[in-house]
Amino acid sequence: MTRARTKRALRRSLAIVLALAAGATQAGCASWRLHWPSLRAPTALPPEATPLVASPPADLPLPEHVRAGDDGYRVIALQWEPVLRSAVAGYVVERAAAQDGRFEPIATLWGRGQSVYVDDGGAKKLADGVTAWYRLRPFASDGHLAGETSMVVAGSTAPLPDPPPALRAFSRQPREIPLAWHPSHSETAAGYVVERSPAEDGPYEVVASIPGRLSTSYVDRGLGNLRVLYYRVSTTTPSGASGPPGDPVRAVTKPEPLPPIGLHVAESSLGRNVLAWDPNIEADIASYRLLRLHKNGRPTLIASVTADVTRAEDRTVNAGENARYAVVAIDRDGLESRASEPIRVQSLDYDLEASSSPHEVALHWTPHAEEFPQARVSRTNWLGAREIGRTSDGRFVDAEVVPGRSYHYIVVLIRSDGSEAPPSEPLEVHVPEDGEIR
Repeated sequence: MTRARTKRALRRSLAIVLALAAGATQAGCASWRLHWPSLRAPTALPPEATPLVASPPADLPLPEHVRAGDDGYRVIALQWEPVLRSAVAGYVVERAAAQDGRFEPIATLWGRGQSVYVDDGGAKKLADGVTAWYRLRPFASDGHLAGETSMVVAGSTAPLPDPPPALRAFSRQPREIPLAWHPSHSETAAGYVVERSPAEDGPYEVVASIPGRLSTSYVDRGLGNLRVLYYRVSTTTPSGASGPPGDPVRAVTKPEPLPPIGLHVAESSLGRNVLAWDPNIEADIASYRLLRLHKNGRPTLIASVTADVTRAEDRTVNAGENARYAVVAIDRDGLESRASEPIRVQSLDYDLEASSSPHEVALHWTPHAEEFPQARVSRTNWLGAREIGRTSDGRFVDAEVVPGRSYHYIVVLIRSDGSEAPPSEPLEVHVPEDGEIR
C-alpha cells in the first residue's frame, strides 16, 4: 500500500468515527465516551490495596508450627513456618479472648515469607497477665481467603511481677528504720513501692516509690523513738503498675534512755548546790545534763558532764533561793531521756538579822567561816552600795547612824582567794529616836 492510499484510508476511518459520534449525540446518548488507545502499559494496584474476600474460599495450604510466646511485657509474639507456595500471598492474624470465643482479624500481613507478628493490642493496649488465642488464615494474590485456618494457639503477656525476695527491716536505729531486699527476678521489674503501717494487718500507706530494679534499699527517716512499724514492698513495671506486696516485716526504732533516778543534794554551801544521781543502766550513755527548772519558761542548763560523772555543781544560786533541779541522760545517738523526777532545794542563806538603838545598828549572820573567812558589809540606797566595813566573826556594828532614819544593809562573804558569795538580801533597819518605844 502506498503512502497516499494509507492517508486516504485513515481519513475515511476518522470520518466514520466522527459521524457515529455526531449521530450518537443527536440521539441523546450523551453517556458514550470516546477512548483513545493509551501508549503506556496499565499500572498494577499494590497488594495491600487488594480487598480480601471470603467467598468463594481459596484452597490454600495452611501454615504449620504456629506458636505464641509468654512473658512479654504487654505484648504477645507469634511465630510460624511460612507457606512458600506461589498460591499464597500473605496471612491474616485472628485473635479471640477465649479458645472457643469469636475470632476477629487484627492484622493483614502481605508476603508469603512473613513468619512473625507481635501483638501489642493496637488501640486497646494489652494489659499485664492477659491471655489471648490466635490462628492464621492465608489468602491468595487475588484477595480470596482460605476457607480453613491454622491450629489455635494461646499466648500471654507477662503477669505483674512478684514482690522482691528477702525483705529485711533493721531495728534499734535512732528515729529511722533501714530496709533492704534482693532484686526482683522479673524481667519486667522497673522499681519498687514501699508501704508502712503501725499494724500488721494495715491499713498501709505508700511512703516511697523507688525507680530501678537494682535499687534494693530504703531508709524511713523522721520517726519517733520506740516506734513499732510494719513494712511491705511490691515490684512495679515500666508503666507504674504494682504487683502484689510481699509479707510484712516488723521493726522498732531505738528507745530514748530512761530518765535518771536518785537525784539528790550531795553538798550545799552559800551560793553553791552540788547535785548527784545514780548512773543509768544503758550501756551507750554519752552524757548527762543538769537543768534548773523555772515555773514559767525553758529550763536553764547548769552543767553537762560525761557518762562516767554523776554529779554537777550549781554556783548560780542566790542566798536563800528556792531552786528546782532535774537531770536528763543523752545516748551516743543523741537521743535524750525525759527529765528525771525534779527536786526542790532551799539554798543556804545568811540568816541576816539586826538590832538597833538610837546610837547604833548591830548586824549578825551565819559566818560559814571555813569557806568564807571574811565578810563585807555595805549600806545601800538609790545611788548604789557603799562598803562600811569588814569583819570575820559574823557580827558588825554600825555606829554612824542618825536616830529616826532607816538604813538598808547587805552582807557579802569572801573566800580566801578573794572570790565572793552571792550577796544577802537587803535588810532594812530603822534607828529609833531617844524615848521611842520599839
